[in-house]
Amino acid sequence: MSDSTIIDLSLPFNLEAPDLESFGDKSQAKRFSSLTAVGHWGTHLDRLLGTKVPPEYFKSRGLCLDVSSRVPSGSLNLADVDLAQIHKGDFLIFRTGIMESHPYASEAYLSAKFDLDWELLKALLDLGVRFLGLDSRGLRADSDHAKADTACEKAGTYVIENLTNLANLPASRPIAVYAAVFDFGGTGLPAKVYAEF
Repeated sequence: MSDSTIIDLSLPFNLEAPDLESFGDKSQAKRFSSLTAVGHWGTHLDRLLGTKVPPEYFKSRGLCLDVSSRVPSGSLNLADVDLAQIHKGDFLIFRTGIMESHPYASEAYLSAKFDLDWELLKALLDLGVRFLGLDSRGLRADSDHAKADTACEKAGTYVIENLTNLANLPASRPIAVYAAVFDFGGTGLPAKVYAEF
């Protein structure tokens, strides 16, 4: 028997849909509704180009970076991250704090901004990380969201959105991360993600 701790970083698969009629911003409600129809709901992997996640990605070395102090003040820049602690093949997790402050799929959650700077994204892709995970709806806001996901997928890196329980992870200390992705087609694939430390 091991003394390690295992944490489920995934939202449950049976989440109830939000009351989109209550949204003040009807365009936000319509956009969210159309995305959930193709799998962008709960904890999921964005796969816009239709590539297959390699089976060896199931288990990765992980690292959780608490970047909550940078939200919503602006983007996360290259100077904000110590690249020396990140290795090829890592599952890098950004704890933005957005899901801790706003209930998942609420209008406030969907409006919260987090932007990973393009220069930082390029550096992470050059390092060869397997996954970029976070507790928000994407690496970049609005029209840059799909552009960032596509750049990642082309580099063999996948984005997993809407992780939870990140406050329970040790910050900036290596952990093991297990990611199972369920490919039912579509551009958003349901995912179960566990951390062990």
